[in-house]
Amino acid sequence: MIIYILERRRIPKLQFAGFFRSDGSEVGTTGVKDITRFFVKVINVNKRSEGKTKECMGFVSLDNKTYRSDWQDGYAGNTFGKEALLQVFFLNKKSNTINFSHTIGAGKTEESKSYDECIHNNISIRLECERGQCPKPLTERTENIINNAVGV
Repeated sequence: MIIYILERRRIPKLQFAGFFRSDGSEVGTTGVKDITRFFVKVINVNKRSEGKTKECMGFVSLDNKTYRSDWQDGYAGNTFGKEALLQVFFLNKKSNTINFSHTIGAGKTEESKSYDECIHNNISIRLECERGQCPKPLTERTENIINNAVGV
């Protein structure tokens, strides 16, 4: 029992630490997209932790649909030491849509929703890790994420 407790003290303890945005353009099949990506920062708050989180995955839920999101580096499962950015959604300004990425195995799909359709809805974000203590799910209104996100 004591060994279990001592080992548990060395596991990364994760916490959500605010919303961030990144503005940019991407070339897609329909031309250039003017997009803004929105992320939630995940940090390790355990100062005694040894090693990194392992295969940390993020899930974003909206309207009873859950998306397996990806991290800023494009991977669905991330291993990190101090902090990482999980993509929540991206806003396509040209088509006025909010888009959610969903990773299934090696493939990735995107689902678009009208800006007006989901701006006032709640988004829930949760984490799962092979190694790491995950925080309780975070729920926030889409509108608040957009208005309060800080530039990366």
